[in-house]
Amino acid sequence: MLGDIEKTLEFTQKSSKFINAIGTGNFQEGAHVKLKAAGISKYFQKSKFYVATPELWNRDAIIQSAALESAGLLNLVIGDSPRDISSARHAEMAVLAIPTGQHTYQELKELNPDFIVREDWTLKDFLSVIEEFESIQN
Repeated sequence: MLGDIEKTLEFTQKSSKFINAIGTGNFQEGAHVKLKAAGISKYFQKSKFYVATPELWNRDAIIQSAALESAGLLNLVIGDSPRDISSARHAEMAVLAIPTGQHTYQELKELNPDFIVREDWTLKDFLSVIEEFESIQN
């Protein structure tokens, strides 16, 4: 895990200002397995999961359903892949790109996400992005 992911998830989970949600092309069980393997499942116990189903298996459609269900809230997709950026754009949602190693900072930056942080990002970096995002939305 890169950056301050655990510290950030702990912060967002405790804050009334944030709702942690998962939007993934995985099925529910696969999403839980991945979170558990990464050691961060405890931060998503009360989270909303937008996952693949037999009826809804396309990532764009899954992110779009999340956007529709959370209309009226400030929504920011946080993703680590070109597909995440594309799906956020398709759903007309802002996106924060976080390189995890599979896709480099430069590769993601070339896709022009709304926000991007370096691999060694900190909670302070994340909160700075959130502050900028909120100022643009208001």
